[in-house]
Amino acid sequence: MAGTFSNNNDLDLNISSIDNDNTNNGSGEGQQAGQQQASQQATQSQGEGGANQQGQQGQQQQVQNQDGEGQQSQQQGQQQGDSSTGDAAVELQEGDNVEIDGATYTINNNGDAVGEDGQVFRTRAELAQLIASQATQEPSVLQTLQSKFGSEFTDENGNPIVFDDSIEGLNSYVETVVKARQEEAQQAALNSLFATYPQVEQALNYVKLNGSLEGFNEIPTERPTLDKNNEEQLASVIREEWKLQNKRGDVNKFIDYCKSAGTLYETAVESDKVVGEINEAKLAETRAKVEAAEQAEREATEAYWKKVDETLAKGDLMGYAIPEQIQCNREGKKVMLSKADFMKYISVPVDESGNTAYMLDESKVAPEIAMQDDLLRAYLKFTGGNYSSLVGMAANKEQVLKLRTQAAQATTAKRTIVINSNGSNSKHVGNDKLVLS
Repeated sequence: MAGTFSNNNDLDLNISSIDNDNTNNGSGEGQQAGQQQASQQATQSQGEGGANQQGQQGQQQQVQNQDGEGQQSQQQGQQQGDSSTGDAAVELQEGDNVEIDGATYTINNNGDAVGEDGQVFRTRAELAQLIASQATQEPSVLQTLQSKFGSEFTDENGNPIVFDDSIEGLNSYVETVVKARQEEAQQAALNSLFATYPQVEQALNYVKLNGSLEGFNEIPTERPTLDKNNEEQLASVIREEWKLQNKRGDVNKFIDYCKSAGTLYETAVESDKVVGEINEAKLAETRAKVEAAEQAEREATEAYWKKVDETLAKGDLMGYAIPEQIQCNREGKKVMLSKADFMKYISVPVDESGNTAYMLDESKVAPEIAMQDDLLRAYLKFTGGNYSSLVGMAANKEQVLKLRTQAAQATTAKRTIVINSNGSNSKHVGNDKLVLS
């Protein structure tokens, strides 16, 4: 949209956005060149006129010039203005006021911004560049979504994810947001469950550390309100504190002493405080152990997949060469896939349960085939070989089959025996005694 400022209007500009970006200089340079050679009777901004006239044939501004070069400069400004961004053209006229960084300047007859002292603060070209740099642009679909749902996401290694402003980048962003929202919802549900039933979190953490619930004892997270007149309750709290701290002595005699001294309630309050602190310390210690175990597991997983990446990049898997393009059979058709496709096959979950395509294929393997795979791995371990040995085993089998075939051909080939019955040493032989093979 084009806006015209009257003498009473102010334009607020911020010079902090001025830079040397050549993409915004096109219209400004055309304007400056036109002004230096045009007369003072130019009625509109020549460079901006060029931007406004993009795609409009025959609508050029007429500028009076003493030597005729002003019109040529105006056309040059139009050509350069067509290549600029020019989302919005702002027309400044003599006498208009512009505010730059809080200070007000007036537009002179050359289109420059001058101060009260008459000194030029910004030339017409610099003003055009400043206006162009602050022109508002419609945000893309990706930018709109990021402003609503967030843009800060990290991968499994903690590195920030950058999404391309393209169809593929948009799809990847939507998938990432959906996954993040699902994880947030799951975590919120867990937190709500643990807040309502803290013993569930304790049991879960115990299993993570010990593998089962055997030996699990719940640690109270809330302390009961002490009744000053309930001596049995007060005495039980004191006994609990003595047990947790492994105090020596006769706790019952100590309780009787507190009763006689009138300090049973005060002693129970102090014991209850100590018990709460001990329990909190135990829970904190358990959480720290679980976090350390989970961190160690994450690091081990990252190290494993890093090694996988290195192996695939090297292209050598225990004697097997992994080419850049891998020929695969898919539904009876031969297709060419890449190492990256293989990596996705074994590492990227494809369903809500977290199964990869490889895991799903493994689940479809018949029990007989799975048993043979297990036997093959066990056999290689037993012989001290590895999978590269299978190549030699296959080659030997082919050679044995070839030798057997040659031997079979040697024993089964037909032979022809020529008998010369006219020879001098030949004897008459009956057909029943003649055996040919």
